[in-house]
Amino acid sequence: MKKNVWLQNLSWEDVKQKTIASQGTIILPIGSTEQHGTHLPVGTDTMVATAIAEAAATKAGVLVAPPLWFGWSPHHLVLPGTISIRAEVLIEVAYDMIESLFTHGFDKFILLNGHRIVNVAWMQIAGERAKRKL
Repeated sequence: MKKNVWLQNLSWEDVKQKTIASQGTIILPIGSTEQHGTHLPVGTDTMVATAIAEAAATKAGVLVAPPLWFGWSPHHLVLPGTISIRAEVLIEVAYDMIESLFTHGFDKFILLNGHRIVNVAWMQIAGERAKRKL
């Protein structure tokens, strides 16, 4: 994990400088914790999102917010290890992440989905709300 692109690894002073340097752009990786057969870990979707986010942030010179490890996964609850959050909770958490970061100067958000199509609608609602309110 490259320390210099991850928000949680920086001091607030470093974050302030990177916010300016990145022209207010930040990546928010959103994945899930759910079964992926017997051959993959339950964190696969988030791991994929964070790997893509880190590579993109490194190339673009922007920051990555801490990943959201949970998505809407009720269809996988039949198997152990799955943690599903309600769609409305995912919307609210994603929006709160955006609103918090907006308060500190970020104004361009890349919501990076690692959970296939399942999280997309909820992420779109959070993003649309942020566009209207912020």
